[in-house]
Amino acid sequence: MRHWTETASIKQILLDDRPLEVLVACSPYERTMGLLQLNSFEGAVLFQFDHEAMYPFTSEGMQFDFHINFYDGAGVLVDSMFVDKPGVVWPSRAFRYVIESSSPLPIGNLNV
Repeated sequence: MRHWTETASIKQILLDDRPLEVLVACSPYERTMGLLQLNSFEGAVLFQFDHEAMYPFTSEGMQFDFHINFYDGAGVLVDSMFVDKPGVVWPSRAFRYVIESSSPLPIGNLNV
């Protein structure tokens, strides 16, 4: 069975005024699966939610370390973390957008 990232839509966004190409995880299934079940990943994934809230992000089952940034509905950075061990990742407050990346992400605001 193919992983959702193989057929995901690609979008160019601005992160701190720098262009970044991302895969877009919009559906509940894509947001739930994220990068789980992949042995490696080069690139970035944008998780979009319908509204700001606190959603748990788990690194259980992840096969590699990753960077994660959380943004509110206006695209303002909420938190930025490097995840290198299994567990649940919680930002400090509600968010609407998340970017997971295999590489460090710029610390700045998001423009989708």
